[in-house]
Amino acid sequence: MSINPYQMSSFIDWAQRMVPVLYQYGVIPNPPLEIGWKNWASDVISLDEIAKRGAPSPIGFGDWKDWAAQFVGVINDGF
Repeated sequence: MSINPYQMSSFIDWAQRMVPVLYQYGVIPNPPLEIGWKNWASDVISLDEIAKRGAPSPIGFGDWKDWAAQFVGVINDGF
């Protein structure tokens, strides 16, 4: 199950709901405030099983929701 980021009010709300979903891939760091979303995303996509799926790098994304939507598409084949 994945959480649609476009339906969430903040990064931390989305990320906190995603942690239990992502835990199957390894230890997921606690989500930071929105300003640190790219660091958190980089940590998450560096997990072996997530990296094997081709999860997108947060570099080049200006909005966490756009990155998260692509990330969810890779991890869970969409919302």
